[in-house]
Order: sequence, then structure tokens, then C-alpha cells
Amino acid sequence: MVWLHRAPFSLLSDFDRLASAAVDRMARAAWSDAAARTDEGPSAPRVNVHLAAAEAGVELLIPGYGPEHVEVTVEGRRVTVKGQRKEGEGDTSKVTAEFERRIELPFEIDADNTQAKLEYGVLRLALPKLGRGAPRVVPLS
Repeated sequence: MVWLHRAPFSLLSDFDRLASAAVDRMARAAWSDAAARTDEGPSAPRVNVHLAAAEAGVELLIPGYGPEHVEVTVEGRRVTVKGQRKEGEGDTSKVTAEFERRIELPFEIDADNTQAKLEYGVLRLALPKLGRGAPRVVPLS
């Protein structure tokens, strides 16, 4: 039997390195996309979420999809973007590509004032916060 000599604390440094790497991976996964929760799938497009004081900006990379292929739905705090391309016409059409991406924001979205623009394969959404009235100072009597 061969005994290998290791420094007494080398196992702790190995454990610390592995634990730090695991925590880093979990933190990156939990806080990716600017703290927005999203659904990922094999065909889910890349998304960037930018949070500001009055609204959120969302960009999805969906090259090859036109406005007729994409549907955007806003409900509460969630935005759903669906896309589907078909080949052929009528009953003989065949779906060639599709995706669905759900993004949940940390605030209620004003659906009536939401804007969407598809340009050069990038879908840009402007999602304003639902107005609950400006904060005000209440005078004391």
C-alpha cells in the first residue's frame, strides 16, 4: 500500500474551490436576464432584459421571423412571445420552426401602453410599469 502525503488543509481548499464554483453557477442561473425569470427551451431565443425606473426593455433575437410569425401577449407581470414559421399553404403547410418564451418581470405591466417593434431579426418590447399613482407625502395633523 502506498501512502500519499498531502498537506493537512489541502482537502479544505479543494472543497472550498468546488463549493465556490457551485454557488457561482447557481447565482448566475438565478439572476440571469436582469433578475427576470424566463422559460428556456432548446429553441428558445436569446433575451436581454433591461430594467429602469418606469419601464422594462426586452430584446429577443429571432432572425428569420416576420411580424406575421410572431405573437406577443402581456398579462399581469408576464410577457409571452410565441413564434411559428410554416412552409407551404393551406392544409399542406408544415411547421418548420417555432418557439415560445415567457418572461416574468418584478412588476405589473401596463398592457395598454406596451410597444413592440421587430427589426432586423430583433424584437424590441417597451413594457411600462402599471401606474399606481406617484408616491406622495401625507401631511400630519
